[in-house]
Amino acid sequence: MQPNPVTLLLALFALLNLSATPDAAPQWNPYTGSCENVAPLNDPAAAQCDGQCFDLSAPRQIVGPTRPGEAVEIGMWDQSLAPGDGQALARVIAPDGTATTATRAGYGSTWISLHYPADFSGAGSTVPGVYTIVWETRGLVVCDGFTVQPA
Repeated sequence: MQPNPVTLLLALFALLNLSATPDAAPQWNPYTGSCENVAPLNDPAAAQCDGQCFDLSAPRQIVGPTRPGEAVEIGMWDQSLAPGDGQALARVIAPDGTATTATRAGYGSTWISLHYPADFSGAGSTVPGVYTIVWETRGLVVCDGFTVQPA
């Protein structure tokens, strides 16, 4: 006996709804090079920045893998800000789910550079796994991440 296609679709939709959590935290996907569980960026200042005001940086294994215990430099640039403006919070979510934060203010349209774990109070040394970086500024959320490879 063949299963009813409508029943299969309903079962699939139910399964998808169970696995999709509306309040799920952003998570860096190193295979796609993007974050999951992040709302699309709707930046009101985008017109003044040719459509994209933000640029982000984190290790991408280009010059070699990040190893356990190594410090990591992360960064954000918001082109829409005037000199002296800006308040940003960076939250790094470690592979075990713990999160630590660092803030910067008054950076204007220059790069913010932070070093993980040194600039993040309570952060431990880097360990193997995927790290998610959630930047919050101007009421917007932008996401990035990096991977620490085993030794």
